[in-house]
Amino acid sequence: MPVPISPNESIYIERKLMPASYSMPTMQASIDHYSLAYIISGDRKTFTPNGFYIYHSGNISMAPPLLYHRTTPISDTPYERILIKFREEMITPLIELIGRAAFDEFYNRRVYHFTSSMQDKIFTMCLEMLEEYESNTPYSELILQGMLQRLLLTIIRSHLILEDSAVILKSSCKQVVDALYYLDCHYKEDPSLEEVAAHVFLSPTYFSKLFKKQVGSTYSTYLNSLKLQHAQQLLIHSKLSIGIIAEEVGFVNSNYLCDVFKKHIGISPSKFRKLYVNASLLPSHSTKY
Repeated sequence: MPVPISPNESIYIERKLMPASYSMPTMQASIDHYSLAYIISGDRKTFTPNGFYIYHSGNISMAPPLLYHRTTPISDTPYERILIKFREEMITPLIELIGRAAFDEFYNRRVYHFTSSMQDKIFTMCLEMLEEYESNTPYSELILQGMLQRLLLTIIRSHLILEDSAVILKSSCKQVVDALYYLDCHYKEDPSLEEVAAHVFLSPTYFSKLFKKQVGSTYSTYLNSLKLQHAQQLLIHSKLSIGIIAEEVGFVNSNYLCDVFKKHIGISPSKFRKLYVNASLLPSHSTKY
């Protein structure tokens, strides 16, 4: 379970740098607070009982109380974030202003994206909140209440409308969530549908139908898409050859990687690297999965 807020506080803020390999050991959920994190660096995937979502540096990731979730890495970039936890009483005026239904819809979006200039503004706001929290004066909590509501309103008003990076299952299905997590850990081994079905104690035929119904794509399409996520990260963040990258993400050879890459991304891996890395044309939040 995430560490609860201290009984004598209504808000908690920290900045933390973790290794890229950091992964939550189990599904966890807060019982007494909302959470919000500004991602300074790193590329992450968070699993929930109803699917998963992906976020990168410059994004805001959010979780309401009682949402079971588990975060894992999707790149070798160290994970640094500013985490803000707060009780509902800190945002009562905001909820009264926009309405409970609108607030719940806003918080259930999970990930928000921003322009580069707005990322800088939101990062500065988070740093100012951290500084006020650490000053711990008699007035800090009241000041932080106003700062928090300003931050949330800024997110509401200034986020980009982009294709959602979340994969939402059509119903809560533990076997599919377990399968998705297993694939996230073992994609390099190119696991077969039969292997994953056995892992979640389902027959291959039933698992195949259930997977497609819940995820919206076939098992093989999803697995290739997962491999491509990691291939893109290696193309962006490393100087590894295309052949080594193919091996690292579980493709049989570089030719097969190139074929799948062209089919799904529209260009070759080498052109992707040239256009989007050397020319710096790929914002951290715009890769499509």
